[in-house]
Amino acid sequence: MERWITIVPDLLELFDEMQLTFPTFLGGRFGKINEVCIFDERMYEKGTKKYRKTPSKTQYFFRDMKYEYPTAYLYPIYAALRVLVGPNAERTTLVWKRNPVEFWRDYGQEICARYRSSSQSGRVRAEKDGDECDHIRCYEGGC
Repeated sequence: MERWITIVPDLLELFDEMQLTFPTFLGGRFGKINEVCIFDERMYEKGTKKYRKTPSKTQYFFRDMKYEYPTAYLYPIYAALRVLVGPNAERTTLVWKRNPVEFWRDYGQEICARYRSSSQSGRVRAEKDGDECDHIRCYEGGC
């Protein structure tokens, strides 16, 4: 457990970034999901329960978000990104193989497209594409 301490700040930053960008990357009709609330003062004043008067905040760095939704939506993807972590040369601590926030920004939309597809079908897709280990295959555990 002590080996993980060095990457905790990055883990928190990654979770916040995912929480902020997940609705955009997921796309489609994210606001139509029952559990999702939307920040829109004008609609809130009309008395619609779906809307909030004040923006929600990300869990760790308290950045304003347009959508409020259960963080449980993020956990499968967040947990899968553990493949980006490995031991340092001395094997005394863990380090990132790639910057996790940059990886999320680069591949988050593609990951979310697959996540949406598998969640809509109710099963996990086992597609594998390309030979790059640092690509989407890592998300799917194919490295």
